Amino acid sequence: MEVKNKDLKLQPDRIPSLDGWRGVSILLVILGHQVVDGSSLMSPSPFSSYFKWLTWHIYGVEVFFVISGFLITSLLMKELEKTKRISLRDFYIRRIFRILPTYYLLLFVVFLLNKVNNGGEILTAKDFLKSLFFVSDFDFDRSSWTLGHSWSLSVEEQFYLLWPAVFCIPKLRKIVPVFFICMAPLFRIIHHRYQLFGDAAFLLHCDAIFIGAFFAMGKREWIGKYKYIIVGAAAISLFCEKEIIPYSGFITVPFARTLFSGAIICLIFESFKQGSVLYRILNTKGLVRIGLISYSLYLWQQLFFPPSILGQQKITNFPINIPVMFVLAYASYRFVEAPFIKLRKRLLLPAQYAKTKAGSG
Repeated sequence: MEVKNKDLKLQPDRIPSLDGWRGVSILLVILGHQVVDGSSLMSPSPFSSYFKWLTWHIYGVEVFFVISGFLITSLLMKELEKTKRISLRDFYIRRIFRILPTYYLLLFVVFLLNKVNNGGEILTAKDFLKSLFFVSDFDFDRSSWTLGHSWSLSVEEQFYLLWPAVFCIPKLRKIVPVFFICMAPLFRIIHHRYQLFGDAAFLLHCDAIFIGAFFAMGKREWIGKYKYIIVGAAAISLFCEKEIIPYSGFITVPFARTLFSGAIICLIFESFKQGSVLYRILNTKGLVRIGLISYSLYLWQQLFFPPSILGQQKITNFPINIPVMFVLAYASYRFVEAPFIKLRKRLLLPAQYAKTKAGSG
């Protein structure tokens, strides 16, 4: 059953299927965290060797990166086409109101929990400072579990700082994405050999976010020509990575994530086609609803696994932890995210907002 805008009161300018992709992404993250860090699912079992096929949390984040690069660049392209210019002020206001309120609420709650810690993980001032200033990605090996997922937000914030300014310069707009897409595999080889970066550093994940940006600006004909080759190569590299096929590291270390991100952008374009199987799946109510709360869900889910600051409790163990994190994420979306998004619209589009309010009254 496909979702119509009136069912969830969606904004009319939302891109079809992207909320579904967000839903897929966050479900991959939760599944991976549950398998790796959820005590109940990691108990000895005849099937333990197959758990590696359920650990897709890193790739779930890679999907978020591709979506982010694609969506942000699509919005910049739309603004440039409409106004012939890019307002960096408006861009950063949009990002501040979208990202910071819920994120800093999480940091505040974790800070309070750290003060009254009763057996869970203990966080240091360094953990909070890295998360507060979005630099967790460059010190990920020594990050706490509770705020460890701030590495991905750090990567995205660094992209937000870099890309809009670059986008304003036509020549750089074309060169920079290609540079980062080509260099990320080399950065991963260097890191694998010399451990120069944190495992989550921007330089090791930049190809995912810039692949989304690159294809938002055009070159979609490449998708039609090479999509089966890209998806097939990604599937082979992921199989080699999961099964630890001997001598496959020279492919998987540099290129597995690049190929995966390329496959995701191919599938994203396929999911835009009304009537396709992907379109129908990704626009179902369930996935769209999960996608709408995916940001809050990504932030809060980290608390509800045993390694977190909450420690071993009923609400951090499967299966109780799953509904608890979903309920908290919905409350976060409903009472924090949504109000700040409305406030953002009032600041950036006051005339349009007033007209909408008058019409709905």
